[in-house]
Amino acid sequence: LLILCLQIVNILFADGLNPDSTFHFNGYNRVADIYSPISKVDEVQKSIIVAGYKNSGASYAKLGVTKLTLDGAVDSSFGINGNVEISINTLYPGTYSTTVKEIIFQGDGKILLLLFCTTSADMTKGLIGMVRLYNNGSLDNSFSNTGVKLFKLQTGYKYNPTCMAIDESEDQLKIYVGGTAIPETWSVAASEFFIAKFNVNGALDTSFAGNGYIQELGTYINSSLVDGTSVVRDMKVIDSNKLLVAGSHTGTYFFACKLKQDGTFDSTYNNNGRVLRDAGFLASTTDWSNVYILKDNSIAFSSMYIETYNVTPAYTEVELYVARQNAEGASMVSYGNGGILYHSFLTGNHFNKYAFDSLGRMLISYYTNDGSLNRQYVNFTRFSTDGQLDSSFGNSADATIK
Repeated sequence: LLILCLQIVNILFADGLNPDSTFHFNGYNRVADIYSPISKVDEVQKSIIVAGYKNSGASYAKLGVTKLTLDGAVDSSFGINGNVEISINTLYPGTYSTTVKEIIFQGDGKILLLLFCTTSADMTKGLIGMVRLYNNGSLDNSFSNTGVKLFKLQTGYKYNPTCMAIDESEDQLKIYVGGTAIPETWSVAASEFFIAKFNVNGALDTSFAGNGYIQELGTYINSSLVDGTSVVRDMKVIDSNKLLVAGSHTGTYFFACKLKQDGTFDSTYNNNGRVLRDAGFLASTTDWSNVYILKDNSIAFSSMYIETYNVTPAYTEVELYVARQNAEGASMVSYGNGGILYHSFLTGNHFNKYAFDSLGRMLISYYTNDGSLNRQYVNFTRFSTDGQLDSSFGNSADATIK
């Protein structure tokens, strides 16, 4: 089952050939007036949450959340006619924009949203944001008093949160948030990654790393990561209460580490609790660089970038690279070709997202423009668990929705 969130929600058959006509209207449901949306399925509550920002003119700080049933119908028990709007700049005056980065469902049905917020139009004042809702759409005031929390861990930095995880194995729920912190005055040659831990009420858990968070240069992981940008890109609670963290660093480096509840490294993971991997391809610091922790706790490090070939006639390609490591931190050399999946696409393909399903197959979504008809087509390519094109999907591993 695949859910794609662009300005619509779309469910496809597993074969990738046809929209599922049992979902809303012929497999599609347009969720109106939510921009830069992300979506997630709540398998316990049997629902779909779509969240993004609402365009309110001079500000983009209004959060929009819509709840659908699994068949694509609006869930009228949520908010007003299935929709909730939250004016972040009313609770935190001066907030200019908000972007939803992650959706998490708690075991009690509450909905956690991770936000990237700014206080200026030039995006130089980044804040970490969190919102918690009851499953009926109302704000949970037991979380940071209002249900909304915007903050910085340290002054003098702009924050870009990228991922979130929860631990429900402890007596009370714990929340982890990760991302990158960049000095507001760029006086150093490197930015820092951060990992923060919060109590159920939204307050920092000071039993973690002494003050509730780790904010460090890449040298904290490995002494060779001196300059550049370090970003935590994914995290997952494993082994009841350990935190598996994965990220990227400028150049060709990716990293992973496993932390105990108190924030110290767990030496059972790769002997010293951390792994540094020189993947041999650029670990771009843009959104084209992605790191995924899969269901079996293996990790995929991936990157896309544009390569120009100066031949006659010259042409450019978008190139995808993926490397994998197993749950113990060792490289999976059998993946792709010699441990790396490589696939190229002609430019003109505009990439939306790539991720892994529960079986470990990689799926890429992208769109192409048909200028003659003024249309956009949504395309998919799927790779099998060994990093080869999955010919059982669509038409020889590719599918197109027109």
